[in-house]
Amino acid sequence: MKHSLDPVNRALFDIRAEMDRAEQLHGPLPWDPVRSALILVEEAGEVAKAALGVTRTKPDETVEHLREELAQTAATAIRMLVALEQFDRLRESKARLLDIAHHYLANENRGIRDMAVYISGTVNAAVMPEKE
Repeated sequence: MKHSLDPVNRALFDIRAEMDRAEQLHGPLPWDPVRSALILVEEAGEVAKAALGVTRTKPDETVEHLREELAQTAATAIRMLVALEQFDRLRESKARLLDIAHHYLANENRGIRDMAVYISGTVNAAVMPEKE
């Protein structure tokens, strides 16, 4: 298939298309950088597998499939960069909320202390939600 774009713009076009496809199919990446990194590593493994196939183990493997795997890996890396920005903002918000809660834990009013404990527990459990 002939493409009218130069190789760099074609790659960028493919990556952007894959980002949109992945977002629609899977939703946003997890906010936890470790979980996102594991997804990225899985994608990189698919690149290695396709590269081995196209060069050594599978005569019917196509360069186009390798291009698709590369675009998926690049799209995942960019999506991770975007998610990392959100993770950093959430981490800062979590720290501020926990500072407020800890300030009020010293209050002698039991209701205020109970609310501080509730805020602290809720922030720790919910600010970085798990997404399966």
